[in-house]
Amino acid sequence: MDYNTYYNKILTDENMMETIQHGRSDYPFHFYYDNLSLFDFNCIEWHWHNEFEFVFVEKGNAIFWAGEKQFSITEGQGFWVNSGILHRFYSEKGAVIPNFLLLPTFIAASNSRIYQKYIEPIKKSALDCLFFSPEIPWQKEALHIMRKIISTSIWRIMYRKNGHLTLSANLNGICCAVYNDFR
Repeated sequence: MDYNTYYNKILTDENMMETIQHGRSDYPFHFYYDNLSLFDFNCIEWHWHNEFEFVFVEKGNAIFWAGEKQFSITEGQGFWVNSGILHRFYSEKGAVIPNFLLLPTFIAASNSRIYQKYIEPIKKSALDCLFFSPEIPWQKEALHIMRKIISTSIWRIMYRKNGHLTLSANLNGICCAVYNDFR
């Protein structure tokens, strides 16, 4: 199983929906270690997908657009994009931006109380994105969890005892932080 995939081009359909499947049907999570300098014009062009996306700026600076919002993000900051939101990433000099995508149903089944009470309201809300800065305590915690997911090789997570549960627990922690800000 290849959980670490490297791409240098985003392919979309006529509606700008990304055409690649992130993860698998039985495990809808995928980690990418993107270096924007490997993309044409240092840019991941406009696209959208059904997954939630979490992005961390490991090195460099980048500009992120989500819907009608634009953020300049520097090393150590992060970003979350809601399901179905058109977004784009650019860095003048190239930035390293590890990121991961997951279907909202990866957190909880769509017919579960957890999904209906916590995940679905976020997914269906007008909340298109969140910016994470280490200066704000709850955002600092979200960034810490993101770094835990990123710093651990996905291969190691998948083959380490309880690796899937550890990943799931960390993702629940981030979703809890997003939900607490959403309320």
